[in-house]
Amino acid sequence: MTRCKRTDWMLWSAILVYTGIIYATLPLVSAIRKTLVERYGEGIYNYIYFGFGLCAAGFLVYTFVKIERRQRLRVLAALLTLAGIYGYYLGTIRYAVEKVHFLEYGFLGALLVAALWRTAGNGCAFLFALNAVYWIGLGDEAIQWVLPNRVGELRDAIINLVSGALGIAGVWCVALAPHPLRPATRRQLRAAIVCLAISAAATFAFVVRVHGFGQVHENAAVGRMYSSLSSESLRHINDNRDVLPRIRRTYDDEAVRHLFQREFYLINKIRTKEGGFSWDYPKSLFENRVLETWYRRFLAEHDSGRVGPLIAGIDREVAEKTFDNSVVWSDTTVRWIERAAGVSSRFHSSRVKETIITSFSFKDFTFYTVLVLGTLLWCWFSLGRGGGRHAP
Repeated sequence: MTRCKRTDWMLWSAILVYTGIIYATLPLVSAIRKTLVERYGEGIYNYIYFGFGLCAAGFLVYTFVKIERRQRLRVLAALLTLAGIYGYYLGTIRYAVEKVHFLEYGFLGALLVAALWRTAGNGCAFLFALNAVYWIGLGDEAIQWVLPNRVGELRDAIINLVSGALGIAGVWCVALAPHPLRPATRRQLRAAIVCLAISAAATFAFVVRVHGFGQVHENAAVGRMYSSLSSESLRHINDNRDVLPRIRRTYDDEAVRHLFQREFYLINKIRTKEGGFSWDYPKSLFENRVLETWYRRFLAEHDSGRVGPLIAGIDREVAEKTFDNSVVWSDTTVRWIERAAGVSSRFHSSRVKETIITSFSFKDFTFYTVLVLGTLLWCWFSLGRGGGRHAP
């Protein structure tokens, strides 16, 4: 019994320390990335991936040593499937730091389900672990929201949840599958309902306070642009009216990201449908029109400025290549880009903040949140009236 308590204490201590490291390093990500790359080059990330690979290899060794021989093939096939899913997701993530972040949450999910299984011993442990990963992911995004040059997005919290789920599945395949599931008690089922209710309420609070409800702005001559700000807020800022510091910070952040996209398409060749590569000058021109249409005040305030220092926090390589480029394009530059872009009748849509929630208004989101919480409350009272199958 003492040994069991000691193991539980060690697991939860590891979870707290590990979560603390994830949170504590968020403000230092840019500095750490810069130091590592400058000292060791871009190849340093290969060593980090290799470290995670060693952990996975250790998992496999544990599998063959501890799992019964007749189960090894099944477990190995399951782990290879999970590795393939991880590989797919890592292949869709562009930045190396975000790939490391994705792998971090897989390990977090593994730690959480290992600790919770010792207490629950049934399927509720997986549900508790998934909710805990989601809460920690929301906290992660909330911290990023208050940091300069970072944003808090619900999409990233869900991606972290997917990684945590893969880690949980890995622990299940290796260590937990051979063990029989104990029946869930009413207390555990009620705890599961509480966890789901907390997740629903936390999602509501995060979207309303941090993520925000996006707006779609369209202009026949410019195209489509997504923003966290309403047309009224954009108009007030561009008319040099005073707005809340939070709104102005969002405005500047969006403008910088459109500026980055403009420069990115200006210097990088993009793969074409035919398999070749060419500069996508139309998109660069489009992003400049977005800036001129919806972020006029930003351009006016940086009329004599250079691009590099403004976008350095987003992408160092692009910032270095475009360091001396002017924030405001001259008429000569615009005419040159227009000639290079050619005539295009495409209706462009900016990638900046395209993942922001635009399908729900505050009223709609409130309705669905209340509906979910009401359903969970009904389940709670149903269990109290004997609706649960299992004895306490």
